[in-house]
Amino acid sequence: MDIKEMLDRKKQIETQRRELSEELSDLDNEIGLAMGTYKVEIPGIGLVQRSSKKRQSQWDNDALLRTVLDTRLVNQSTGEVLDESPLDKVLKVWNLGSPRKGILKERGIQADEFCVTENLNGWSIRIY
Repeated sequence: MDIKEMLDRKKQIETQRRELSEELSDLDNEIGLAMGTYKVEIPGIGLVQRSSKKRQSQWDNDALLRTVLDTRLVNQSTGEVLDESPLDKVLKVWNLGSPRKGILKERGIQADEFCVTENLNGWSIRIY
């Protein structure tokens, strides 16, 4: 297979993935309507739970940051207050698994100076 054939196949698979994602979303909506309640036990399947879709935007990040930094987590079993640094709190709330490399580069910071970099086999290909 030459590179054009491989790229054509990649585009075809990406289209199929998009279509399947839309089909799954439609199916989820139909199932949710058919359930009628929040949780349903389906014989041969198990417990099925539905929740409404939400899109949350225009966050008040400054107020949220202050609130998060003011919180303390308490172990429910022992009553012990867990020791967390401000950065730990922020990373847990903002769900950043790792620093954003593009933003680091923008600030003139070399990511490789602050982490272990492992070169993997293969390539990631994007088509624009």
